[in-house]
Amino acid sequence: MSDTSCYVYGIIRARSAAARTRGSDAVREKDGVLPAGVGDPPCRPRTARYQELAALLSDVPADYHPEGSGVRGMRRDMRAHGNVLNHVIACRTILPFRFGVVFPSQEFLVSHVLEPQYQCFMRSLDQLDGTVELTLRATYVEPRALEEVVAANPRRRSTPP
Repeated sequence: MSDTSCYVYGIIRARSAAARTRGSDAVREKDGVLPAGVGDPPCRPRTARYQELAALLSDVPADYHPEGSGVRGMRRDMRAHGNVLNHVIACRTILPFRFGVVFPSQEFLVSHVLEPQYQCFMRSLDQLDGTVELTLRATYVEPRALEEVVAANPRRRSTPP
């Protein structure tokens, strides 16, 4: 049994053979090596390939659990997870995994996730290629919003009993 597991950030297209020979197993992007990943001490993210897919992952201890280091450790790891994804999404299409996904080994990840879901992941990457993700937050002033709803549909007005 291995003493490490693999923490997964997401799925990307694998780099070409020529691009891989110019870099190491660590994932390199336009502005350098990815930020440190989860864990204490954190490991640099790397990839596990299956054909044209690559899972972006970090090695973690076999007994790693996101809440295992308490609230501070979980916050640190959530921040690291977000930093890695934000770094990649700035220049590549990625199918992000939710925070805290761990597989027992790289081989298990390839054989039980990448290989059986290959076509689905490739279709999703094709559909998302060239798109951007935006987060929009809005607030409203409740009395004014209610006035607008009532004005648009007077039957919504309630009358006191």
